[in-house]
Amino acid sequence: MQKIRQIGLRVIPKALMTYLLGKFAKTRMSRRWIPWYVRHYDINIWELDKEIHHYPTLHAFFCRGLHNFARPLADSGMVAPVDGTIRALGYVSEAMVMSVKGQSYALQDLLGDKGLAAKMTGGQYIVFYLSPRDYHRIHIPYTSLWVAHRHIPGTLFPVNNLGEQCVRQLYAQNERVVSQFRIDHRADYVLVSVGAFGVGTVTLRHMPRIHPFHRRLWKASASLYQGSVEETKGEEFGRFELGSTVILLISSGFPVSWTVDVGQVVRMGQQIAVPN
Repeated sequence: MQKIRQIGLRVIPKALMTYLLGKFAKTRMSRRWIPWYVRHYDINIWELDKEIHHYPTLHAFFCRGLHNFARPLADSGMVAPVDGTIRALGYVSEAMVMSVKGQSYALQDLLGDKGLAAKMTGGQYIVFYLSPRDYHRIHIPYTSLWVAHRHIPGTLFPVNNLGEQCVRQLYAQNERVVSQFRIDHRADYVLVSVGAFGVGTVTLRHMPRIHPFHRRLWKASASLYQGSVEETKGEEFGRFELGSTVILLISSGFPVSWTVDVGQVVRMGQQIAVPN
């Protein structure tokens, strides 16, 4: 059965199906599915930024905003950049390796940059899984200076339990954007926004809107966007369309103690770590 699942995940046209799903979700007809979506995923309608009937499409509901009071921001420490479930956390070994669900990832493969991987060696990481019911916007976890985005083309395997069980090096195979931030002259952190089946687009500040289906057909190489912009903790930085995964890596120059644990459900703005 496991082999059949692995083959199935390989052969289904993931990019095309994601593209078509995205197209449908942007039609006016798709809004009829919003009430079902709310019931099926048990979404708290009281925290939404508008009433359900005011969302013009299912896509608009996927990318919904929230009332200001819905996600209070912790006064101290580093905060969760997204809503989600913590899949893994730990230290990056001297071999530039991190472990998630029993799989080891070489940072160079995940980040697409040998120098950045070396900089993160000896640091710490935490992995957040966003389910379809979660708030899909990405926020700044700690006041810092944005310095770069690296878009890395790839495939669109699902990042749920099925994908983790059946696909080796899942996060290093999927489409992703690696965002680098500078805390000070000796410390950086990185946000890796990992695409997935059904996630046709990721929108982040300081770079063009990325649509994996088109990028894979006509632009197979990585793209680098650089700058220098001050970002404040809790600010909205981007959004996924549907669920996915975010990986936060912190360099050894900014050691922290985690205030959360694997399996815990967190909300954006909740404290996840304090500096040592």
